[in-house]
Amino acid sequence: MEATSQKNSNFNALNQNGSADLLLISSRKMLSQCIATQLSNRDAFNVRIENSLSSALSMLDGEHVSPDLILFEPDTQYGKELGGLKQIVQKAPKTKIVSLNDAAESFYVRRAFQLGNSGVVTKDMSVNALEHALGIIHGGETFIPSPKHPKPNETLARNENPRDLTSTESECLRLSAEGFSNKEIGSELDMTEGRVKVLGRSVCSKLKAKNRTHAVAKAIHLDLI
Repeated sequence: MEATSQKNSNFNALNQNGSADLLLISSRKMLSQCIATQLSNRDAFNVRIENSLSSALSMLDGEHVSPDLILFEPDTQYGKELGGLKQIVQKAPKTKIVSLNDAAESFYVRRAFQLGNSGVVTKDMSVNALEHALGIIHGGETFIPSPKHPKPNETLARNENPRDLTSTESECLRLSAEGFSNKEIGSELDMTEGRVKVLGRSVCSKLKAKNRTHAVAKAIHLDLI
């Protein structure tokens, strides 16, 4: 992610490869880094990350940055009232704003577009689908994902016990998704760093994940965190 961060230092500069400037606002550091890396590697978007709404608003206000797109994952405290989205629209009225949500709920979509959203995307979209959706929005159109009707086996997978994760394992996974280190997770849950590593290996095994980043991505897809 270091390379992406260095690229972000010239966020407002002209892109020689014609990529669009995208500001990604998400408090979940691992999720935002995964999205940023995948999109940046495809050369379609020059991604800058801000891990809090307040820092993003300060950046938009203080640096006079004008991204082409803003991809915003609302925190829980802003999700219902759409207050965060409203603040972003006020700071960047000419920028196309896209909400990143768990699901395209009709009430949220309706209110988001009333406030000035240009699109809504969901976290279970593939990278190809996400890139396509952002491209449509960047081209001046709106985008709302179609309602998803899972296959019977997908429904079963989502409704069964989350791969038998314990409550402690689930909490470790949630903290990992928010960018906590093993040491920080141990401090938060009052356990040793070694114990956190053991739990991490157990989570990866249960989710059949290659590593912690993969485990977080699968957990988000299965609505575990």
